[in-house]
Amino acid sequence: MPASAPAARPAARGWGVRAPLPFALTVVVGILDTAVRDGALLLLPFLLAGLGFAPPAVGALFALLFAFGACGKFVCGPLSDRFGPVAVIVTTEVGTALLLLALLGAPALWIVPLLALFGVTMSGTSSALFDLVARHVEAGRRARGYGLYYSFTQATTAIAPFAIGLLADGVGLPPALALLAAGALATLPLAGLARAGGREVVR
Repeated sequence: MPASAPAARPAARGWGVRAPLPFALTVVVGILDTAVRDGALLLLPFLLAGLGFAPPAVGALFALLFAFGACGKFVCGPLSDRFGPVAVIVTTEVGTALLLLALLGAPALWIVPLLALFGVTMSGTSSALFDLVARHVEAGRRARGYGLYYSFTQATTAIAPFAIGLLADGVGLPPALALLAAGALATLPLAGLARAGGREVVR
């Protein structure tokens, strides 16, 4: 007698989010990470100009920053598979905060290696965040889960540069960059809480 085919898994319904709180915390981490990244990209040219770099040199340094950012995204994906997304998020956010503070007091000769490392940590977090989002959403509803995640983070991209520019005008460039470093560190407890999974699905 032929073996019967395995029963198909029921399709996920609703938004497909397992454990709403960990998913919401992941979104908040993504919002903070986006604000820190966009704020740093806004303020760093002014920091570099203050260190004496001419506009062409600033452009070349940003090309370096984005090139190593691409490397960070590439490397942090496999690292997230190997060590888990939360471990990668914590590592890259701590690195982002420390490198922002280091850039504030670095001599010009140290700018190139610091910016290269900053590109890796600044951009690498997003690969681990995508992994964490996927772990909190049913496979059949991941398009919706990513749509929800991106809606909040893209809204942050629209708002953060304006808000951080006003902040820097009010308190000055070094305090504003220090506050961005504090924002990166603020993600650490949230990422730890977002580690928790769950079988509950929001309908």
